[in-house]
Amino acid sequence: MNENEEKAKTPPFSQAAEEALLGAVLLESDVMADIVDIVGSSDFYRPQNKKIFEHLTKMWENREPIDIITLQESLKEKKTLIKVGGAVYLDQLFDNVPSSQNAKRYAGIVHKMALRREIANLGQNLIDLAVDSPETSEKIMDVVGQKFFSLTQLESVKDNVKMKEMIVELQENIERLMKDKGYSGLETGFRRLDNMLGGFQKSDFIILAARPSVGKTAMALNILEEVTRNGGHVLFFSLEMSAQQLAMRLLTSISGINSQRIRRGNITRDVMDENIMPALAIMDGMNITFNENATISPLGIRSEARKCMLKSENKIDLVIIDYIQLISSYSARRQDNRVQEVSDISRALKSLGRELNVPILALSQLSRASEKENREPVLSDLRESGALEQDSDVVMFLHRVTPRAKKKKPGEAQDVQEEEPKILDMKLIVAKHRNGPTGVIKMKFEKRRTKFFVETQEQEDVFVDDVPGMDSDIDDSSTDQIDEYEF
Repeated sequence: MNENEEKAKTPPFSQAAEEALLGAVLLESDVMADIVDIVGSSDFYRPQNKKIFEHLTKMWENREPIDIITLQESLKEKKTLIKVGGAVYLDQLFDNVPSSQNAKRYAGIVHKMALRREIANLGQNLIDLAVDSPETSEKIMDVVGQKFFSLTQLESVKDNVKMKEMIVELQENIERLMKDKGYSGLETGFRRLDNMLGGFQKSDFIILAARPSVGKTAMALNILEEVTRNGGHVLFFSLEMSAQQLAMRLLTSISGINSQRIRRGNITRDVMDENIMPALAIMDGMNITFNENATISPLGIRSEARKCMLKSENKIDLVIIDYIQLISSYSARRQDNRVQEVSDISRALKSLGRELNVPILALSQLSRASEKENREPVLSDLRESGALEQDSDVVMFLHRVTPRAKKKKPGEAQDVQEEEPKILDMKLIVAKHRNGPTGVIKMKFEKRRTKFFVETQEQEDVFVDDVPGMDSDIDDSSTDQIDEYEF
């Protein structure tokens, strides 16, 4: 058997780290408080080390004094001293420990090796399942994906943070805000929303919900445009639309040219030079990463976000997901309980924001209740799971304001259909804000540009619709207009 084959058959472990950790506890029992959240008895590879640490943990939980003598006597009482190597092995642990000050480091090594053994076991299980299991490939991926996702939850351990350690950073942030008169979070471009939220805060889980075709994706792209124009990097997971479709929407928003005209080639050379080309130049400078995997799972989102963070020089400033209900789950409960599945997805997205320390903007569908009852949406309308309401830091609803019906003039036919206005009245309802106020923001939505405005006076006359050489007669009822109005 060669060296590589020998390594493949030997599970990863560090005997030196295991012995050093046990010796550190015997040398200074107070280190138990620092390591119990990092390592458990199951993380030890050698059975005698596993048994000793299990015993030390019970002694510490019972507030019994811990040293080499008390441990030896306790093991004698349980008739396990010989099984763990006897007094000679305990003396060896105590005498050979380099320093109790490095106990957390030893614990980290032991835990890391345990995770590697689990990964190796998972790999072997995957081989066995692929070769021998009668289950479908999808079922196998579900089972393995869930196990792997569980392992990733155990990978990173964060220390407690003391107030003294936070004071300097807190003071610097306040002084920066005083100097710049800005917001503590990421600016969205909607002034009233930024005033209410202070911008999108790092690690916040933000939900933007609405009924279909109300404007979720359009608003997300408006926010993306603002962030990237200011030099930020946005990672956009689009489970419903292709990257090309999203890019076309951005081009429409920035250039002011109706996308239908662009698709039909119904533009002049002057419009191409004065509107399209400058807009494309702006888009070329935007730091955006699109992921258009329509079957991505929470694990896949986390994996792609991590890779993007490592590859990007400017890191990631915002993650957008369009939308939650389309995310696939590797949960074994997927077919049994959709509510539980969405709950698992919700917790995974919240965990991702905390891990990456970036805001997560997740779009979500609403139930039909608000439409049936002809009212504004409320938190209980979030579709398929109350966990979305519970886990989120901010919940926002987009609501289209129904215009009042115009009175019919005398003699006017009653079946005349009124043309829907190009600019719609909308409401952005901040229904939940964990760290601040809630409220309603009145907005305007320019349909053909897929552009939102907080105030009417903020609208600039940049929508190019009727220019020389361009056909202004577009039949909005034609079938090829549908994509333009699915927001």
